[in-house]
Amino acid sequence: MPTRAEEALVQARAKNPRIGSVLVFPSLRNADKPVSVYVASAWLRRAFIRAGISPPEGGLWHCFRRKWATERKTFPLRDVAAAGGWSDVQTLLTCYQHPDEDTLRDVVDLVPPPAGPAPKLTQKLTHLVRP
Repeated sequence: MPTRAEEALVQARAKNPRIGSVLVFPSLRNADKPVSVYVASAWLRRAFIRAGISPPEGGLWHCFRRKWATERKTFPLRDVAAAGGWSDVQTLLTCYQHPDEDTLRDVVDLVPPPAGPAPKLTQKLTHLVRP
């Protein structure tokens, strides 16, 4: 979970202590279980429609996972796979991480990646953001 999301949930719990330790999106039939992927997918389709955007072809959630994985290409593969819920790095490489303009330009121009060890996923990544 991104740190900002965790902080927002902790603040919400502090303001409303009755919330306790519960799921953010519980099932309507059993609050101890998460909402099903089918319900979450229906919510996402509805959000696309309300925004006037056509849902992507070839998988409702995959475009978000591809973008997330591609933005993390500078991190060690095993860490990206574990954080993204992939059981193997091969799936991550063949289906989710894609070439992008900025990285291709850096490769062609021989721009080295940031010096030192790869940043940990919990660190702030402002130094990796391009102006």
